[in-house]
Amino acid sequence: MNSSGYTTSVWMDVSPSSEFPALQKNIDCDVCIIGAGIAGLTTAYQLAQEGKSVVVIDKNPLVSQGETSRSTAQLTYFTDYPYSQLQRFHGKDIRLIRESHQYGMDTIEQIAREHGIDCDFRRVPVFLFAPRDKDVKTIDQEQEILQGMGVEVLRHHRIPVAGLPDYPCMEVQELAQIHVLKYMYGLAEAVKGLGVQIYCSTRAVSIDEREDDVLVQTENGQSIRCTDLVTATNSPISETLGVHLKQAAFRTYVVGLKVEKGALPYALFWDTLDPYHYVRLVEMPDHDILIAGGEDHHTGRNEDGGETEERFRCLTEWTRKTFPQTGELLYEWSGQVMESVDGIGYNGRHADDKHVYIITGDTGSGTTNATLGARIVTDQIMGRDNPWSELYRPSRVTLRAADQLIKEGSLAFWQFKDYVTPGEADATANIPAGAGAVIREGLQKVAVYKDENGQVHRMSPVCTHVGCIVHWNEVERSWDCPCHGSRFDSYGKVMNGPAISDLEKLETKQEKNAAGSR
Repeated sequence: MNSSGYTTSVWMDVSPSSEFPALQKNIDCDVCIIGAGIAGLTTAYQLAQEGKSVVVIDKNPLVSQGETSRSTAQLTYFTDYPYSQLQRFHGKDIRLIRESHQYGMDTIEQIAREHGIDCDFRRVPVFLFAPRDKDVKTIDQEQEILQGMGVEVLRHHRIPVAGLPDYPCMEVQELAQIHVLKYMYGLAEAVKGLGVQIYCSTRAVSIDEREDDVLVQTENGQSIRCTDLVTATNSPISETLGVHLKQAAFRTYVVGLKVEKGALPYALFWDTLDPYHYVRLVEMPDHDILIAGGEDHHTGRNEDGGETEERFRCLTEWTRKTFPQTGELLYEWSGQVMESVDGIGYNGRHADDKHVYIITGDTGSGTTNATLGARIVTDQIMGRDNPWSELYRPSRVTLRAADQLIKEGSLAFWQFKDYVTPGEADATANIPAGAGAVIREGLQKVAVYKDENGQVHRMSPVCTHVGCIVHWNEVERSWDCPCHGSRFDSYGKVMNGPAISDLEKLETKQEKNAAGSR
């Protein structure tokens, strides 16, 4: 298992140019950033340019090995919500949404150019197509809104690529794509060159905001005292509920299929289904790889089959049908997306905190949201106005999205029913090697993982965030929380926040007997 799951993305074939040590001593700094993904490193880069002393820590052994490494790295000013819905939630501020994500795209291009980062940055068009006749009106609405913001939109009776289905579509030029880990490894080198201290294999276990500073305690006993703290951990670990009530964690699935050079253009392709599919090409030396994502569902919930290999099969079938140029299946992986209730991220100083900032709620646009979020946080720490800070304010409550807020809140609440439901397996003996399940032992539930050698590992199934019961994810071989998206590896070690503590280990019957005989 790698740092974020069992599967491997197309990006992970690239190795970092530098490795960073674990923190070995107490340290002071102006700003501590938790999370060395795209949000954390971009914030570090911008703050270091302002002259701040910055320390970045990450629980993973390498930078960018969290959810950043599982992105499809499409750079756009679109989110998972169509602009017609964003307009309902945010009115005229949709212009700021487009402007801020455009900033994210342009900034990534600028950083890559200035530091010579060979990250396969490429400007590409996007084709939004409607597989069903009833969805053509969705394209009509998007075209009207985008043109009203000054975006040039081309309309086609069919996707203008030979061999693809004759679905009506619209085309928008000048979006972009990158190789996300090539970019992040290059950014890490640029950040290091600015004097930023980066420590990997360093997990924060407590955060104490005081009157004039913040104290971060790490798993190995070291502390970091900073004036300001930024949590850039996909889902914030700096507070218990707050923003977690206004966003939901989703698992999304990706397949990568071999394509002959020139068989398809470098472009983004999205359909209008719900959940929708998103497609791009990755350039390789002697062929291309088409990566297609979709099949999204709430993390840790067994809706429509939960986290199963069947989702990869369905996604592969859709991809081969829509893009008949595809050949051998080369990759399968999944990732986690935080979906806000009103379609945009939560970036900036959180609630009444004086010194704590967050970047989260990517809603399908993690790469650009992380970059614009870094700008907002940097400006706030430096005491400057930012034109987007009010729009992305983490404490906001968008009344027009109240129905979505109530829906997600009630779905999370009802996950507590798992305390009284049967287990996922009848007994430990029924769990195959390399798999896990929650079983019931009388009034108690136990999370059981049976490793490849048949050894049994028992732990509490109670998530250490707010106490929901975790579920086994057979795709990534992890324990996933259905309430707020915390994830733990097979042995119960925390992988994703908002939880910061591991699942409690429980003794096996053999261990109890051995302890009793001593």
